[in-house]
Amino acid sequence: MATIVVTASSLRISGGLTILRQFVSNLPLSDDKYYIFVDPGHTCVPQANIEYIPVATRSQWARLKFDFCGFAKELKRRAIRPDLIISLQNNGLRFDKRVPQIVYFHQPIPLHAKRWNLFKASERKMAVYKNIYSWVIRFFDNPSIHYIAQIPSIKKGIQQKFGISAQRIHIITPHLPDTPSLQNYSEQQAGSDKKIFLYPATPIPYKNHSLLIKALSVLLRKNPELKNEVELVFTFRQEEFPEAIRLAEKLGVRNNITADGPVPFDNLQLLYRNALALLFPSYIESFGLPLFEAAAAGLPILAADTDYAHDVVGKYEGTSFLNYRDPDSWADKILEIIRTPVRFQPYRPTETTGWKDFFALVGHLKK
Repeated sequence: MATIVVTASSLRISGGLTILRQFVSNLPLSDDKYYIFVDPGHTCVPQANIEYIPVATRSQWARLKFDFCGFAKELKRRAIRPDLIISLQNNGLRFDKRVPQIVYFHQPIPLHAKRWNLFKASERKMAVYKNIYSWVIRFFDNPSIHYIAQIPSIKKGIQQKFGISAQRIHIITPHLPDTPSLQNYSEQQAGSDKKIFLYPATPIPYKNHSLLIKALSVLLRKNPELKNEVELVFTFRQEEFPEAIRLAEKLGVRNNITADGPVPFDNLQLLYRNALALLFPSYIESFGLPLFEAAAAGLPILAADTDYAHDVVGKYEGTSFLNYRDPDSWADKILEIIRTPVRFQPYRPTETTGWKDFFALVGHLKK
């Protein structure tokens, strides 16, 4: 029997929470004992070989303190002697280097050339990830730590940024949900009055919502007859991203934008069914799950011309890659889709890794 300790206390929302949920749902029932550090507000799924330990690390500084000294102190206090440590939150932990670690790397900000301003409130979190956590990753790294990347470009970025050997970086894709095909486009669009474009993304600057707002402004300025026909659906609440709402109001397109908050999975499938295209101008991602979901549904995709997007949907015929700094090119392509709606042959990668490969690595390292 092995003792395995997992840190996941910062995984409370969005993609990070999805990773934690997938980890737990795929964790095999065995003689191994798992201790998982989670946020105190996390809804824990009981399992015989899992013990959840709540720890408050909601501020970045509280998390840094825990990673540097709180983690080891908590294990000593509880008399837990790990055979393996798993961090689901991008960096290793300060602990005995003889104990192997697996780090699930899903925060690509440190890998991107974009600079962030620590003294600007809207960019402070990104600046911390970019600068402080880059140092933390280097500080904690040692030859017994293995890293998980979701796509090849992230593996390459880890190698280049931190000088970590390829042998210690493993490409394992997240769970890819089943998505219904939407090829019967004409039948499913019947009765739809709006020309809907969808962008499911959290309100973070690098998600690049502003580009779509500007593209929408260009589109409607050049084609005023579409003013009452086009709807751009965001999945944040307007109070969460007032900068985006102010920009939409300034450019006169606020009435063409829906921002009612996160969308449950089943409702998101309905949006895929009714949308003309998925728009995805984010320039920093570790995977970009909506790209996969849209491709699996045969939906046209307009994506930022980035390495991650090419990794995920580069082989999908329905993808158009566009400059994420050029709203005019996005406006032109949106108009093309409005004029000639289309669906494509659904795409799903035939060769993927998954959580079984993750836990095979766990089995190898815990020995």
